Amino acid sequence: MSAMTKHVYLEARKCLRRGWFARNAPEAIATDEASQFHADEGVEVGLQARHLYPDGVAVEWIGLPGTLARTRQLMNDPNVNVIFEATFATDSYVTRADLLRRHELGWKIGEVKSSVAKPEVEDDLLDDLCYTVMAASRCGVNVTGASLLQINPAYRLGMPAEALFREADQTEAVNERLAEFSALWAAARDGTDSPGPPEATPCTACSDCPYYDDQCFGRDVDYSVRNLPRLQRPRLVGLLDAGILDKRNVAGEFLASLNERHQGIVQCVKSGMPYVSPKLRAELEAVRWPAYYLDFETVKTSLPLYPGVAPHAQVPTQFSVHRCSAPGVVDGHAEYLADPACDCRRHFAERLITELGAAGSIIVYSGFERRIIGELAANFPDLADALRAIQTRLFDLLPIVREHYYHPAFHGSFSIKTVLPALVPAMSYSSLAIADGDTAAVKFAKMARGCYGPEECAAIRRNLLTYCAQDTMAMVEVHRALFQEC
Repeated sequence: MSAMTKHVYLEARKCLRRGWFARNAPEAIATDEASQFHADEGVEVGLQARHLYPDGVAVEWIGLPGTLARTRQLMNDPNVNVIFEATFATDSYVTRADLLRRHELGWKIGEVKSSVAKPEVEDDLLDDLCYTVMAASRCGVNVTGASLLQINPAYRLGMPAEALFREADQTEAVNERLAEFSALWAAARDGTDSPGPPEATPCTACSDCPYYDDQCFGRDVDYSVRNLPRLQRPRLVGLLDAGILDKRNVAGEFLASLNERHQGIVQCVKSGMPYVSPKLRAELEAVRWPAYYLDFETVKTSLPLYPGVAPHAQVPTQFSVHRCSAPGVVDGHAEYLADPACDCRRHFAERLITELGAAGSIIVYSGFERRIIGELAANFPDLADALRAIQTRLFDLLPIVREHYYHPAFHGSFSIKTVLPALVPAMSYSSLAIADGDTAAVKFAKMARGCYGPEECAAIRRNLLTYCAQDTMAMVEVHRALFQEC
């Protein structure tokens, strides 16, 4: 049986069954390139935090017994005031503290996070810190303080390590929830230590549970009620409590209790036929032709890639534009892909202004492009008028699909990658070497950091251009198909 880790405990705190699957998951799970990159970023930020304490000593992992012994040795050494990755274990629980600092008559625990510091601390960050404090305290550590170290939003590339972090004392907030955390110590351990998973119990954690579809209420359910868009958590629990797992079984008072949009989706799934709003055509005909179908790709990293860029800032790196004279009639395509070696935002903006002309609707799928264009306008005041003129021409196809069309194959999602195969079965992302935005961003970031050779970079650039062009062509085809539906 694996140990009780922070992840397992926090999952069990939401739902014992969820915690059981987290603790009993297969040890070897393949990690995709994007997920690995984000994990590596967290490690990198943690290493940067060590520069704040040059005299600190790191506890290297040498197996649990040896690592615990090394932690005790360092804590007993009065000349050691800061320990990185101090490790504690008891009663099947294990934890590692990013920072352990001598503090008054005890120790202060610090957790290093790669997220940007905000005025309001997120609950999940406090939960992480609270778990570490709880486990260390159970091991006899006198914890006299707790803090979070997050990335300073004012940090820019080239600044010293001291400028990278913003530390916030969270001792009071941790102490407020420590009693509730500790009360679950035995229940979380025992509930996840059983030979099989605990019985499934409907709860609000069902709404985002990663095991719901494969291991719980959603298993072998074709049209899960969980996939009703933006369904409130208590409403989901009510349906599950009543044994209503499939949208096709929603009826009577349960159907009447849903809002009009959800009722329409239920009726659509029951009939097997798409729902088409009588207002759909009028919405689609608001487009001014010629129309430009636009999609952006961006890169976002914890530690900035370029001078003048904030941590976690979305840096636009490429765009694709398909020009159409009528629905489905393509008469031009333009594309742009930045040089990863430098900040190309200005060049990106200038090319965008050139390629989009001065008239005609610019069709996007979400508000993402509008936000990025606004940020470009703020960064380059001399281009602001032209960029804001582009914003006035944007025509977002996503809310039109969301409000006026539904297909049973959407399964509650309005992502272009879900909508496309339902409306245009001949088109798919499955054969693309790069098939999602997260992978595209990570590939670009790794090119910027010199992780690939020249031949690999050339292939990645081709794949990035193909992916972005697929997104705009997907919008062209979805738009055309929607016209045919009404």
